[in-house]
Amino acid sequence: MILLFNSSSLFTAVASEPIPTLIASSQLEKEDFETASLSWVSPGDQRREELQGKWNLRFGGRNFSEAEDEATHIRMGLFVKGSYGLSSHMSLHADTGVSLVSGREQSRFAPAGEDSSQILVNQFYFNYEPADRLYLRIGALSQGHIGNSNLIDPKMSFPGLMQQVWWSGDAWVSKLTLQQVIPTSKSLDVDRQEKERLPTFYSETFSLLYKTKKWWEIEGSLTHFRFSNLPSVVAAKSGQLGNTINGEYNANSQFLFEFNGLSASGGLCLCGFEAIQYYLGYSYLENLEADRGFSKGETLSLAVGIAGGNVVFKPKFTLIYNESDSSPAYYNDSGRGHNNRQGTESALSLEFTKLNFKLLAKYTSVDTINDDPFQDSLATTYVGLETMHVDF
Repeated sequence: MILLFNSSSLFTAVASEPIPTLIASSQLEKEDFETASLSWVSPGDQRREELQGKWNLRFGGRNFSEAEDEATHIRMGLFVKGSYGLSSHMSLHADTGVSLVSGREQSRFAPAGEDSSQILVNQFYFNYEPADRLYLRIGALSQGHIGNSNLIDPKMSFPGLMQQVWWSGDAWVSKLTLQQVIPTSKSLDVDRQEKERLPTFYSETFSLLYKTKKWWEIEGSLTHFRFSNLPSVVAAKSGQLGNTINGEYNANSQFLFEFNGLSASGGLCLCGFEAIQYYLGYSYLENLEADRGFSKGETLSLAVGIAGGNVVFKPKFTLIYNESDSSPAYYNDSGRGHNNRQGTESALSLEFTKLNFKLLAKYTSVDTINDDPFQDSLATTYVGLETMHVDF
């Protein structure tokens, strides 16, 4: 078994007092550690009854190859994050975008979100603060706060409820997040034998971020998760993506194992230098319902941020390991081949701070852990340009 990484996504918090300036202000940003849901919202901004937000543009090309399957896409997107304060205790939030895609594809199973033009929804929700540091949310909720792409894609959103409570000190922030959501799927009559029960996904996450006085920043997250009543069409599609299932077609497919387990992730940042910073992170995933050899996932990653003049250079290298039944494959990271995968991912960004854009490149190469008739060696390449976020 390889040891691997995916650092924890900590806080999407609304504060009642100033939050310490931590990793989010350094050369290395949370998205460099695959923690896309990090966003600090200041008390003053949150309590103003006005629209505010930011947008950016992305343009890039992607190619993936798996045995006889191959696809090449060119994509351009506009992405917007915004909020509107209804009162001192209520607000609306949205994180969405439009992606225009053109390309060629010869594949059995298209990677989600890459094969067609569409409206993308990371999250939109209503937030209510009934008491100081307690937040209740309802809407389409981002799963990025869990911070483990072997379990669930951080860009995924599910409709449901979320409760958050957080605490902070001079150099630390901690948060407890509970959620009760409905995993998304679509099925026709031919995809099921009868009316199926409502699927659910429950999770409880405790996160901690701590900064020493000079050099180090430390983060960690622990999650308990449980999927229930996942529909047969999800089982059938997950069986093509690495999971072990029973059944020959959509309507009679079932997962061999239930999904009830633990996710832990953390990272250590040497962020005290202006010119160079280092981040080492690790994540662990285990499905307690699956047999040994089928139940675990790990990632291990090293990222470096190097600043020189008006350019920031950020290489990152990640080891990937995800056994066949650690999580429902339908909902985790398609770019890494879902489940039953091991391999590497190399990423590089070159950020031009004065010109307000950055160049990105990523190469992922994964193989199967166990032989599977639906899976083969997978290679994915992405090259793109992205503007910095512009406030409005």
